[in-house]
Amino acid sequence: MLTLRCTERLLKKHPGPLDQREDDLKPALGDWHANLVRFGPTPVVLAVNDVSLLAVIMPGRDFGHLLTAFRDRLMRRLIRLGVPADRMSHEAA
Repeated sequence: MLTLRCTERLLKKHPGPLDQREDDLKPALGDWHANLVRFGPTPVVLAVNDVSLLAVIMPGRDFGHLLTAFRDRLMRRLIRLGVPADRMSHEAA
């Protein structure tokens, strides 16, 4: 299960479902931490992986679809890094 741990600042923007659903899928990358950061007038969400310290940056606007946007950006990042397709599909699941 992908776990995106959000700071209080980001949680105030309601980034998605807060259900505590558990499943038996364990991503190889582990948990992520996300924060809302401002670069001048533009807000961005910075998500950093706990294990690899891989960073994913997303626009800080459409908070209702943050989890979907994060997964999409992560998959594109893994493609650019040359991660094998079978490992990426395991992470995406």
